[in-house]
Amino acid sequence: MDAREKLVKYRQEHLLKYFDELDDAGKQSLLKQIEALDFDVLASFSSKGKETVKGKITPLSALELSEIEAKKNEYREAGLKALKEGKVGAILLAGGMGTRLGSNEPKGMFDIGLTKKLYIF
Repeated sequence: MDAREKLVKYRQEHLLKYFDELDDAGKQSLLKQIEALDFDVLASFSSKGKETVKGKITPLSALELSEIEAKKNEYREAGLKALKEGKVGAILLAGGMGTRLGSNEPKGMFDIGLTKKLYIF
């Protein structure tokens, strides 16, 4: 589906209001951006106030440090693959020292970089 068909389908044709005023490069850029948009998100706004089915939140199972250490390379490779594919990128740390990370420094001074040195601070 091209950008124009997509706009018609989602009733967003107004995004092309000034299309004819753009140069060729601008037109191509705008159409490319429109093609990349996920208009299905709009459906979630239109259902505001209606009950929606949500997933069930359950506690995560925990691993002992020995279990983590035994599969350390496997977890590292899976994580690096996901990062390289742009599928993940998050870090969550509470305040305090980084002793559980193996550091005597504040957590913000712990090197979290995988391919280069990278610190939160």
